[in-house]
Amino acid sequence: MTENQGNPPEAAIIEQITGDAESQAEKLIESAKLSVTAEEKKTGREIEKFEEDLRSGWEARVEKIRTREVSTARIESRRILLNARERAVAAVFDEIKAGLGHLREDPVSYRESLRNLAVEAVSAVGGEEAVLRISERDRGFADDAFAEDVRERLKTAAGGKSFRIEFDSGDSGGGCAATSADGRIMFDNTYGRRLERLRSEMRAKIVGELDKSNE
Repeated sequence: MTENQGNPPEAAIIEQITGDAESQAEKLIESAKLSVTAEEKKTGREIEKFEEDLRSGWEARVEKIRTREVSTARIESRRILLNARERAVAAVFDEIKAGLGHLREDPVSYRESLRNLAVEAVSAVGGEEAVLRISERDRGFADDAFAEDVRERLKTAAGGKSFRIEFDSGDSGGGCAATSADGRIMFDNTYGRRLERLRSEMRAKIVGELDKSNE
């Protein structure tokens, strides 16, 4: 049997095998490309998520730091404001104390002030009799006319309550104090003690005025 002219049989087989191999190779290459593309997309998504998480983490940290700094700044500003306010209040009280000290240098004004404080103190201790205690430094103001004036005022304020004057060797800083006859009750109406009793009320008023000036 004679063979046809053209490619020999083995050539056809080789060509078929080569064609099948190339086809298979193309399929493998295409599959590999798809796998690479899929992996790239997956990696891209993972990178995006990582970057988002990282960015979110930094934003959270930045926000935390910002909140902390703002809070610290507010606390510091409040501390500074409170300190300034307390210094202002202290300065006002110092001026008041100085003013009360100078009041003793004005005989007319101080005599009137001492008389009012004496009436209030004697009225406050109760009982039928009281001891009015005045600093030795103020003896010159507490003469017979002063005592009579206080008694007249007590007729209205305390029903004519009686009292006697005693002088203390220490300097009270101005004002006076009264004790009941048995010494059990005392009402300190010196300038210093009186200022302390009014401190809360006066401080609230001063702070209120300072707050108004800062509006």
